[in-house]
Amino acid sequence: MEKKAIYVVAIVAVLVAASVGVYAVVGNKDDVDSPASMEGAELKVLGNANGDRVIDSKDIDVIEKAIDDAWL
Repeated sequence: MEKKAIYVVAIVAVLVAASVGVYAVVGNKDDVDSPASMEGAELKVLGNANGDRVIDSKDIDVIEKAIDDAWL
């Protein structure tokens, strides 16, 4: 009897996992058929010391000032 209970629990777990997988693939209906928009998405870049969106000589100036002022 104990083996039957283990089999039933295993089968239920497989069915639940399969149902979640099917829902994730098929059931998630958005109004948009295209991939998510990346408009406005930005990556934080290590080395962009002054916080603007460009790594340039201004960043070097900020880093040099930080080293000179010893606040790093």
